[in-house]
Amino acid sequence: MSRLLFSTLASIALLLLFPIGSLSEGVCPQGPYHPENCHTQHDCERWEFCYNGYCCNTTAFEHAERECVDLRDDCAANVDKCWNDVSTRVQFYKECYKTCGYCKSDCVDRTDPGACAFFGGCYTAWPIYNKAMYNDCRRYCGHCSLDAPPSVMLWQVVFVCALVAATVVSAEPDGGAQETGSGASSESPEATNSTGPPRCQDSSGNLLDSATSCEDEMATCSTVFKTAAVKSPGSRDPNCDVELLADIAQKCSKTCGICCENPNYSCGDAKGYEALCPQWKKSCGTTEPTLSETLSKYCAGTCGLCMKGSCRDALPECSSMGILCNDVTAGPVWKQQCARTCNTCTNGAPSPNAGPCGDTRPKCAQYKSSGFCTNEFYNQKDPTFIRRTCGKTCAAAPPPPTTICATNGVLDDTATNCFDKSPDCKTVFTTAFTKSPAARDAKCTQDIYHDLAYKKCPYTCALCCKDSEFECKDALGYETTCQGWKADGMCQSTDKTTKDMMIEKCPGTCGLCMTGACRNTLDNCDEMAMLCTDATAGPVWKDKCPRTCNSCLCRDDHPASLCQQYKDSGFCTSKFYDHGFIARTCGVTCGFC
Repeated sequence: MSRLLFSTLASIALLLLFPIGSLSEGVCPQGPYHPENCHTQHDCERWEFCYNGYCCNTTAFEHAERECVDLRDDCAANVDKCWNDVSTRVQFYKECYKTCGYCKSDCVDRTDPGACAFFGGCYTAWPIYNKAMYNDCRRYCGHCSLDAPPSVMLWQVVFVCALVAATVVSAEPDGGAQETGSGASSESPEATNSTGPPRCQDSSGNLLDSATSCEDEMATCSTVFKTAAVKSPGSRDPNCDVELLADIAQKCSKTCGICCENPNYSCGDAKGYEALCPQWKKSCGTTEPTLSETLSKYCAGTCGLCMKGSCRDALPECSSMGILCNDVTAGPVWKQQCARTCNTCTNGAPSPNAGPCGDTRPKCAQYKSSGFCTNEFYNQKDPTFIRRTCGKTCAAAPPPPTTICATNGVLDDTATNCFDKSPDCKTVFTTAFTKSPAARDAKCTQDIYHDLAYKKCPYTCALCCKDSEFECKDALGYETTCQGWKADGMCQSTDKTTKDMMIEKCPGTCGLCMTGACRNTLDNCDEMAMLCTDATAGPVWKDKCPRTCNSCLCRDDHPASLCQQYKDSGFCTSKFYDHGFIARTCGVTCGFC
């Protein structure tokens, strides 16, 4: 589930909970958290630091260290106000800290204490919400003693979980790279996977019918998940719940019994066709245009077409949150993101398989090796883009595995100049790479392991040249110099001036392509640089790939007084720094904006 979903739902939820005009800004006191804007100045004065997320962008949630006492006498008599009275609960639980059960302890709810109960939803069909509730509403959901709480509906939890997910996503265990180097844990993936809430199961523990209603996207699922899901009593291969293998499990949804989590099957069938669609399921794979269009329109849930075709929902929650289509605040966003559910599809939109198919770019092979052929981003604006850009190459067999990040049969230095993002990579890819002759574990280049190898285990698989942190190029003319600077340890320098220079001159060598104020936020920005000037994709590409498109903001990235010192010392007219770096560092002071 993408960060766009989190931020969209979080924004909606915040507007509903705290309408515009009701917020006043204060500043958090200095301490374990950096000063940020607060909900009210009162929050900062009352607590040791701004309470429970009213300070934006804090990196952790923790209850304030303070004496556990109630500050008013009627707390016990009005305990229901801790949860039920929306108009008073925020103030009430702060004044009845003890009665409401929110003293600091080993087991606390890490989000708004009233939100967990007000929105409910410890178990739903969507694992990201379950995980958020499991982590951030532990007390309310009964996870302190591992007692299973009652099941509730998805709509009750979606807003609070969007808030939780949007604020804690950067703190998730897999949210950032871990510089593990060449070492690897001897533990199996299962050993590092914590037991989470049930998935696609009813209150009796049996798998839902929707758990196995889809088809696996790969024919090789059994190589990873040896045991197929069993409906009653509900069970699945333990590897299906291993966090490191989560992306593969999604592609093997039927084998793992998690089809209800697959967005392609989440939209349901058209009203009145629920009984007919299962009978038509054998025709789901048809290529006959009229029948295919009919199935896409009426049986998308049964045939797994919710995210395919020109009329589709972009979010898995669309069908269950259809009420938002006409919401005053959320409606415009929901109609755009949930076109199928909201019935706002544009007539005459092209089919993904319409139009010419061929290679119109000279670097299609390079694009394919970077994941272009399977990246749906390129088809969002124009469903025929991949087909007409590199359709021939995308339909061809993949390149030999030894030619990736290699030259003349020897691995390039860029193949191993990064780090794995998981300590468990070598439990999946057990054969070590060799530089000469170039070789890597065969699983590294198998389709079923593609995302895991490229995104989580690039060092173990010797695929660092495809890592987004190393994928951009050094500044023109600095390729050799950067290697020397790296050997001198300048890539790891903590001196701001040196680090800024490395970001500007040597991002590819130092693995800083995603670091600094000017950075690309999508993979393959350099390979698809032609989109910077594309009439349709240009605005999006410039926003997502500012380093590649040279569209970084012009601003002062330092205090005005420091930029003035730089200017006085000749920084603004220096020939050593290029115009873009000066504009991004002290552009306003230097008069470049």
